[in-house]
Amino acid sequence: MRKRGLLITLVLLMLLCSCKTGGTGKQSVQVFFIGSGPERTGSMLVSEDINTQNPDLLGTALEHLFAGPDSPSLISPFPANTHVVSYTVDKELLNIEVSPEYRELDGIDKTLADYAVTLTACSLPDISAVTIRVTGIPYATGPLTAEDLVSGEGESDQYEKRISIYFPDADGTFILPEYRIVTIGQESSLVRFVADELVNGPSQPFLREALPKDTKLLSVNTEGTVCTVDFSQEFLTHRPETAAQERLTVYSIVNSLSSLAGIDSVRILVEGRAVNRYLYMSLDEPISKSAEVVGTPESSQSSNTRTVTIYPAGPDGKSLTALTTTVTVDAYQTLEFVALDKLIRLESSAAYSNPFPSGVKLLSAVVYNHICRVSLSSEFALIRNPDLRELAEKSIAATLFSFDGIQEVQIIMDGAAGTSSPVRLFRSIFSDIGLFLK
Repeated sequence: MRKRGLLITLVLLMLLCSCKTGGTGKQSVQVFFIGSGPERTGSMLVSEDINTQNPDLLGTALEHLFAGPDSPSLISPFPANTHVVSYTVDKELLNIEVSPEYRELDGIDKTLADYAVTLTACSLPDISAVTIRVTGIPYATGPLTAEDLVSGEGESDQYEKRISIYFPDADGTFILPEYRIVTIGQESSLVRFVADELVNGPSQPFLREALPKDTKLLSVNTEGTVCTVDFSQEFLTHRPETAAQERLTVYSIVNSLSSLAGIDSVRILVEGRAVNRYLYMSLDEPISKSAEVVGTPESSQSSNTRTVTIYPAGPDGKSLTALTTTVTVDAYQTLEFVALDKLIRLESSAAYSNPFPSGVKLLSAVVYNHICRVSLSSEFALIRNPDLRELAEKSIAATLFSFDGIQEVQIIMDGAAGTSSPVRLFRSIFSDIGLFLK
């Protein structure tokens, strides 16, 4: 990896790195973020001046750095929820420990994050170097100095970056990353490159097109942490015909663009207009990436990985939708238990929702003589609406009926055994097609 793409900009910036004191007694500190314009370049660190009366300049600078910029033209270099765990200063060396989210960074994104911290800290008096440690990792990055950023040979304004572009697999089950190595200059746009590659399609034979036929990219830009991408009418006219296809199309776009540092969500427009309803999903609001739809290539799967189908509620909260996902099994729990546990713990998204109240726990799921008896914690009783409770019960049954051999599902709550009859659902009459999104 080369760091030369930062050189010209940062040589000038470093000449300005110092604390300034105003006439009001306030002091100004410089905090560094990624620059952003109408089309994000991602290749430049820019300072934002913060005025403060707090004598703890370092604490103020770090707090602002990890909270994010005030200016909409700047972007945080850190993944969402990254924060400072602790820091100390020893003989002009700042030792900082950051939260595990920092581990999501790699390549040039990590370089930008490392030097946002370094330049911010080294602009303060009495700090000349920085060591960065991530919670849970036994080694540290550094010491880093501001001078490191402008050392080395040459002054090329380009760098190489590995980009992840997500496409549906041939089976229409998951999205998988396909990588591109691209040379980015200061006038290049990473978001434009990613969006163009989505339109161009995959190169691997086991992947298929992410976008509907003849879809054209009209524009793409970022504002703060939201990326807005605008497609031609064909994106709507030739939209997917099933909930699973819709989910993979939308999250191919969202996960690809959200893989860039500083982008937390993606807004999808058609001809400049918001889409209230695509097939089932609402595209009115920005959508955050989902890990559930991302598969693992067979060559990378562990022997404990299994693929299962679970049935959360659909976007309308009234129907069920089939969601194929992966789980990890062990010698202590059955696959049925692990699949149900995944269903109950599932984090809601734009494509599906969790029909269970917060705090519900799966206590057991035992299969005997073609009957699966499910025991849930008492929080399940918090569902007061009978229609919603029935939907949650059918969500459990549909997930279990995806396993061969189970003919009946019985559901009880903790402490209810022997005091009330279990809810019983049978495969033979579980055929209400209107219950499921196609």
